[in-house]
Amino acid sequence: MRTYFHAPTRTFHSLDLAICSSSLLPMLNFRVGGDLYNNDHFPLEVSYADSACVTQRPQRYLFQRADWAAFRQLAVITETLVVSNDIDEAIKTVTDQIISAADVAIPKSSFHPRKFRKPWWNDACREAYQNQRRL
Repeated sequence: MRTYFHAPTRTFHSLDLAICSSSLLPMLNFRVGGDLYNNDHFPLEVSYADSACVTQRPQRYLFQRADWAAFRQLAVITETLVVSNDIDEAIKTVTDQIISAADVAIPKSSFHPRKFRKPWWNDACREAYQNQRRL
Protein backbone atom coordinates (compact mmCIF):
# COMPACT_ATOMS: atom_id res chain seq x y z
CA MET A 1 0.00 0.00 0.00
CA ARG A 2 1.54 3.24 -1.13
CA THR A 3 0.82 6.15 1.21
CA TYR A 4 3.39 8.79 0.24
CA PHE A 5 4.16 10.46 -3.09
CA HIS A 6 7.75 11.73 -3.27
CA ALA A 7 7.50 14.74 -5.62
CA PRO A 8 11.22 15.10 -6.60
CA THR A 9 11.48 11.48 -7.82
CA ARG A 10 7.77 11.20 -8.72
CA THR A 11 7.51 7.83 -6.96
CA PHE A 12 5.18 6.40 -4.35
CA HIS A 13 6.47 5.00 -1.04
CA SER A 14 5.06 3.19 1.97
CA LEU A 15 5.79 5.23 5.09
CA ASP A 16 2.98 4.19 7.42
CA LEU A 17 3.20 1.13 9.62
CA ALA A 18 0.52 -0.78 11.51
CA ILE A 19 1.60 -3.49 13.96
CA CYS A 20 -0.67 -6.21 15.26
CA SER A 21 -0.51 -9.84 16.36
CA SER A 22 -0.87 -12.66 13.84
CA SER A 23 -4.12 -13.75 15.52
CA LEU A 24 -5.61 -10.27 15.09
CA LEU A 25 -4.54 -9.75 11.46
CA PRO A 26 -7.35 -11.80 9.81
CA MET A 27 -9.96 -9.72 11.62
CA LEU A 28 -8.71 -6.37 10.27
CA ASN A 29 -8.91 -4.41 7.02
CA PHE A 30 -6.20 -1.97 6.01
CA ARG A 31 -6.67 0.73 3.41
CA VAL A 32 -5.07 4.00 2.43
CA GLY A 33 -7.23 7.02 3.26
CA GLY A 34 -8.20 9.49 0.54
CA ASP A 35 -7.67 12.76 2.44
CA LEU A 36 -4.22 14.18 3.19
CA TYR A 37 -5.53 16.04 6.25
CA ASN A 38 -3.03 18.82 5.57
CA ASN A 39 -0.13 16.36 5.73
CA ASP A 40 2.43 15.03 3.26
CA HIS A 41 1.11 11.47 3.12
CA PHE A 42 -2.17 9.60 3.09
CA PRO A 43 -3.14 7.91 6.40
CA LEU A 44 -3.38 4.16 6.81
CA GLU A 45 -6.89 3.30 8.02
CA VAL A 46 -7.39 0.15 10.09
CA SER A 47 -10.90 -1.24 10.66
CA TYR A 48 -12.59 -4.50 11.62
CA ALA A 49 -13.07 -6.90 8.70
CA ASP A 50 -16.73 -7.41 9.63
CA SER A 51 -19.06 -6.60 12.50
CA ALA A 52 -18.80 -10.18 13.85
CA CYS A 53 -15.26 -9.42 14.98
CA VAL A 54 -16.33 -6.52 17.19
CA THR A 55 -16.19 -7.55 20.80
CA GLN A 56 -19.47 -7.13 22.61
CA ARG A 57 -19.76 -6.04 26.20
CA PRO A 58 -21.25 -8.63 28.53
CA GLN A 59 -24.73 -7.72 29.70
CA ARG A 60 -25.11 -6.78 33.36
CA TYR A 61 -28.18 -6.64 35.55
CA LEU A 62 -29.38 -3.10 36.31
CA PHE A 63 -30.25 -3.62 39.97
CA GLN A 64 -31.38 -0.02 40.51
CA ARG A 65 -34.25 -0.65 38.03
CA ALA A 66 -35.26 -4.07 39.36
CA ASP A 67 -38.81 -5.04 40.22
CA TRP A 68 -37.98 -6.66 43.56
CA ALA A 69 -41.58 -7.66 44.32
CA ALA A 70 -41.76 -9.64 41.08
CA PHE A 71 -38.34 -11.14 41.76
CA ARG A 72 -39.48 -12.30 45.23
CA GLN A 73 -42.56 -13.97 43.74
CA LEU A 74 -40.59 -15.71 40.98
CA ALA A 75 -37.50 -16.76 42.94
CA VAL A 76 -39.29 -19.05 45.38
CA ILE A 77 -37.05 -21.86 46.58
CA THR A 78 -39.12 -24.72 47.92
CA GLU A 79 -38.06 -27.92 49.61
CA THR A 80 -39.11 -29.93 46.58
CA LEU A 81 -36.56 -28.05 44.46
CA VAL A 82 -33.65 -29.11 46.67
CA VAL A 83 -34.68 -32.66 47.52
CA SER A 84 -32.24 -34.66 45.46
CA ASN A 85 -29.68 -37.39 45.90
CA ASP A 86 -27.09 -35.29 44.05
CA ILE A 87 -25.97 -32.01 45.66
CA ASP A 88 -24.74 -30.65 42.30
CA GLU A 89 -28.18 -31.17 40.78
CA ALA A 90 -29.85 -29.37 43.70
CA ILE A 91 -27.45 -26.41 43.39
CA LYS A 92 -28.07 -26.20 39.65
CA THR A 93 -31.85 -26.24 40.18
CA VAL A 94 -31.71 -23.41 42.75
CA THR A 95 -29.30 -21.37 40.62
CA ASP A 96 -31.50 -21.78 37.52
CA GLN A 97 -34.56 -20.68 39.52
CA ILE A 98 -32.80 -17.50 40.73
CA ILE A 99 -31.41 -16.66 37.28
CA SER A 100 -34.75 -17.15 35.53
CA ALA A 101 -36.43 -14.88 38.10
CA ALA A 102 -33.70 -12.27 37.61
CA ASP A 103 -34.05 -12.42 33.83
CA VAL A 104 -37.76 -11.58 34.15
CA ALA A 105 -37.66 -9.00 36.97
CA ILE A 106 -34.33 -7.21 36.47
CA PRO A 107 -33.53 -5.36 33.22
CA LYS A 108 -30.09 -5.78 31.65
CA SER A 109 -27.64 -3.32 30.16
CA SER A 110 -27.00 -3.11 26.44
CA PHE A 111 -24.43 -5.45 24.92
CA HIS A 112 -23.36 -2.89 22.29
CA PRO A 113 -19.80 -1.64 22.75
CA ARG A 114 -19.34 1.88 24.00
CA LYS A 115 -17.99 4.51 21.65
CA PHE A 116 -14.54 5.32 22.93
CA ARG A 117 -13.87 9.03 23.19
CA LYS A 118 -10.50 10.59 22.51
CA PRO A 119 -9.48 12.16 25.83
CA TRP A 120 -7.31 14.75 24.10
CA TRP A 121 -10.08 15.95 21.73
CA ASN A 122 -11.39 19.34 22.82
CA ASP A 123 -13.23 22.35 21.37
CA ALA A 124 -10.04 23.71 19.77
CA CYS A 125 -9.51 20.39 17.95
CA ARG A 126 -13.13 20.33 16.79
CA GLU A 127 -12.91 23.89 15.49
CA ALA A 128 -9.60 23.26 13.71
CA TYR A 129 -11.03 20.14 12.08
CA GLN A 130 -14.12 22.03 10.89
CA ASN A 131 -11.93 24.81 9.46
CA GLN A 132 -9.74 22.26 7.67
CA ARG A 133 -12.75 20.52 6.12
CA ARG A 134 -14.19 23.88 5.01
CA LEU A 135 -10.94 24.86 3.27
